[in-house]
Amino acid sequence: MGSTQTPELVDHMASDDLESLFYIFLKFTTIYGGLGSLIMDRGVPPKNAYRWNKAYMMMDRDGLGTSRSLKKEFIMDKSPIYELASYFQACCPILEDWHLAIRNALLNDKEVSHD
Repeated sequence: MGSTQTPELVDHMASDDLESLFYIFLKFTTIYGGLGSLIMDRGVPPKNAYRWNKAYMMMDRDGLGTSRSLKKEFIMDKSPIYELASYFQACCPILEDWHLAIRNALLNDKEVSHD
């Protein structure tokens, strides 16, 4: 019998989950038009959103790394370009605050706080 490779250990932090929720929230508010609509009044996702989703779907080291790099590029942008669907415009300040918190945490090599 051959030896099986064990996956590398990943240091998972609570802030990783908060960052993931940010991307889910961002995608939801830019893709859906509200009230179950997929077509009417959609927003505009960040320019690399489709690329980071496609890379992530590969579910291999290269795909996950590419997805991570594209998301980091988005986060590090001081004023990224995206547009929420009209239905979700009230969520814009929340997303902007969340984006800033994640960006500041990365710049200062800290974890994003639940606060």
